[in-house]
This record gives sequence, structure tokens and C-alpha cells, in this order.
Amino acid sequence: MRKGQLIDVRKKDEFNQGHINGSRNIPLGMLIKSISKLRNDQPVYLVCASDKVSKRATMLLVSKNFTNIYALKGGITSWGKPLKTKN
Repeated sequence: MRKGQLIDVRKKDEFNQGHINGSRNIPLGMLIKSISKLRNDQPVYLVCASDKVSKRATMLLVSKNFTNIYALKGGITSWGKPLKTKN
């Protein structure tokens, strides 16, 4: 994504089973350590399995002064398009 960052906060094995094309996998447990990889000047779009983990990730990013954060309501299960798999 050129005008935003699509971050999948699920575990690596879940991500590999199917993810939105163009998303980066940064599991919730690694988000704090990887915060420097995110740009604060671009929107952050978060996705997880059902939207519970992405809500926690949102709170974490807000605590680190990110302001333009969006979570996919319903998580990956609500994504109506084909998912990319990692071989």
C-alpha cells in the first residue's frame, strides 16, 4: 500500500495460511519491538482473525502516538476477496 500500511497482527502460521495481498505480518507480541518499522505519518490498517487482537494492537499504537489507525471490522473472516497463501 502506498498511502497506508496494512499490518496483519496474527501469528505467523495463521498469516501463512491466508492473508490479504500486500499485508505485512507483525504478530501482536512483536509489535512493540517492530514499532520502528511503522511510519507514523501514514495510516495503519490492522487485521487479525476476528478483530479482537487488532483492537489491542490499536490501543498499543495509540499509546505510541499513532493517530491514524483502522482495524478491519470482523477481521480476516469478513474480507470478501481471495486471500494469498504463503508456500
